Amino acid sequence: MANNNTILFDSFSDPVSAHILRSKFEDAGIHSFLKGENSHLYSQIAVPIEVWIYEQDLDKALQVFHKEYPGLHPPCPICQSTEVRIHLDYAESNKSFWKHLKDAFVSNYKSSKTQYKCYNCGNTFTED
Repeated sequence: MANNNTILFDSFSDPVSAHILRSKFEDAGIHSFLKGENSHLYSQIAVPIEVWIYEQDLDKALQVFHKEYPGLHPPCPICQSTEVRIHLDYAESNKSFWKHLKDAFVSNYKSSKTQYKCYNCGNTFTED
């Protein structure tokens, strides 16, 4: 592969949904992998299961995603694009399972709004 940079495509709260998307990508010839898929085995704390792809496969992955999951995420409030995915801060997404576990206990399960990122204009936003 010419470009070995990986990017976080999306994240899910359950491993089944992440595995289904990964299978759809594999069927389309898109190499992908999951991060955090076994975290639910160790704890009931919700650690996101992330679907990662190679950067050069982003356009193809977006086409597959929109075909399989139309309207799953809200459109971007700036440009109205539907090229939107759940956004995790890069530093946040690279935390280990144990760091997520510690943060969950420290924060006393404080809920936060889901952040989204538009792949069209780069805007990061939360759904109202």
